[in-house]
Amino acid sequence: MFKKTLISALLAIAALVVPTAALAAPSTGAVVFSKATTVEGAAKSGEGADKGVEKTVKGGLFAVREGRLNQLTEDPSDSEPSFSPDGRTIAFARGGDIFSVRPDGSGQRQLTSGPAIDSLPKIAPDGRSVVFERRAEVKGASSLYVVRAMGGGVRALTKGGNDREATFAPDGRAIVFVRSSGKAKGGNDDLYSVRPNGGGLARPTWKTSPQMGTCSSSAATRDSGRSGSATPAPTS
Repeated sequence: MFKKTLISALLAIAALVVPTAALAAPSTGAVVFSKATTVEGAAKSGEGADKGVEKTVKGGLFAVREGRLNQLTEDPSDSEPSFSPDGRTIAFARGGDIFSVRPDGSGQRQLTSGPAIDSLPKIAPDGRSVVFERRAEVKGASSLYVVRAMGGGVRALTKGGNDREATFAPDGRAIVFVRSSGKAKGGNDDLYSVRPNGGGLARPTWKTSPQMGTCSSSAATRDSGRSGSATPAPTS
């Protein structure tokens, strides 16, 4: 319980100082983003004016479509929203767990629970499952897990590494992710792939490019979009 409360507080504070990225649904044109603000209330009573005023953090997920703003959730720790390819579901993180909600704010569902810290959900192309990162502590190494989009069936995809930035290939047959090895200052970041059932863990093959004098990746790596993260542009 304490850990979940700590995560909620940290996420809310981060939302106040770090601009959040807005994500567009590939099919509906809606844009979803997270936002948290501090609201000052009345002065604290009985202790004198020097004690300041009550402050409350409010926020949640918001969606914009055709110029209309709609608040989807009311928890200021809600963050990292991710649309399903058909635009009908949004997966997001709340206080160390994964949730989902429809773009109109209805059908909110908790997908994961427990003492572990879950984050960065991504929905499969067929909308049936969600891949996410799980950590034992805030700054600990992460492993990849998958859960059914309707909840239940949580299972580990990777173990023993520091795996992050996972995304599904467009056909949904593979998950590409970044694996960090070694110490923070001297380690390496490499691309790996794994099947959604947890099998077939492998590094993508590489081919030498005579024109560039360097290496270019296979199709599995190209699908990941190597622009600092393993997240491809949405396709309709």
